[in-house]
Amino acid sequence: MSQELNPPAKADDLAVRLNLAREAAAAVCAADTDNALSAPAQELVRIAISDAAVRVRQAFASEVRAAPGLPRDAALALARDFELVAIPILRSSPVFSDLEILALYAHATKLKQVAIAERAYLRSHICRAIVESENIEAIAALLENPDSELDEGLERHIYDEFCHIDFIERALGSRPNVSPELAGKLVWSSLGAVECAGSPARERRIEHAQNRPDIALRELLKACLAGDHVFAAELLAR
Repeated sequence: MSQELNPPAKADDLAVRLNLAREAAAAVCAADTDNALSAPAQELVRIAISDAAVRVRQAFASEVRAAPGLPRDAALALARDFELVAIPILRSSPVFSDLEILALYAHATKLKQVAIAERAYLRSHICRAIVESENIEAIAALLENPDSELDEGLERHIYDEFCHIDFIERALGSRPNVSPELAGKLVWSSLGAVECAGSPARERRIEHAQNRPDIALRELLKACLAGDHVFAAELLAR
């Protein structure tokens, strides 16, 4: 049975409006294909997504981010809102079609694009659109997303176009099903980078490696194979 909710005629107090947003969120989370939103609940959703306070819209979006019962028009409105409101919806909402995701990505800010790249079960055509956007942070998020459908051709394209960037190289190298050919290229392509890099770049490599044992082992291997024993010794000393 649908939950009956009766929004008051006026709610100027922020605490009251936050409670209304939570009521609306509870109704959305309880809704599904067999238990649709009641008319009063739909009105509360409309009030929540159009509230003047970002804090209210953010609270509502955070609660309903993974709810399949969120009306699509409300989800789209939240996705086009400020980043604080939109990011939970863009990252987790299951109500969007692939075409809607592509359209949202095309008009999103860089941070919103990163959130989309972190979504579960991203199909290959969406992955390709993310890579073609050349948003480096979104590409890194895509590579670190275990649910992204990155085929070998797209991984090779990322390697060819972006592997001169350190964190892209690391993210690609850490994917569990990367092809043996590409894995070999990832080890050997950057051997000279350690030896030739200037002091700031060397320092950044050491800082990254200090906090990640997996990166530290890889950097040590590259340094030893390149004959850069000074770098290896400094990294071990840290």
